[in-house]
Amino acid sequence: MKNELEYIFFYLFAKVFQLLGLKVSRRLASLVALIFYYLVPIRKSTVVDNLKIAFPELSEEKIKKISFNVYKGFSIFFIEILIFPKLKDKVIERELEFS
Repeated sequence: MKNELEYIFFYLFAKVFQLLGLKVSRRLASLVALIFYYLVPIRKSTVVDNLKIAFPELSEEKIKKISFNVYKGFSIFFIEILIFPKLKDKVIERELEFS
């Protein structure tokens, strides 16, 4: 039953973003990042600790900004993957750069 509820939540989450479209979904990715960064801080301390090791010269404020941007980037990536199957070819061609 637990897995079924998780599946339903995930399915509805994906459908909402598919209905909203790419531009709106990307904007809402910032909200998703905020939720995961502050309310569900899974691995947040690991990200911050690793940044402190890699860049000891950076201030605490700069490290927090970078770590939030990591969450934001992953949120955008995750949401784009969710909505990709429903994107029209024109949108895909406009957004992707083929070389």
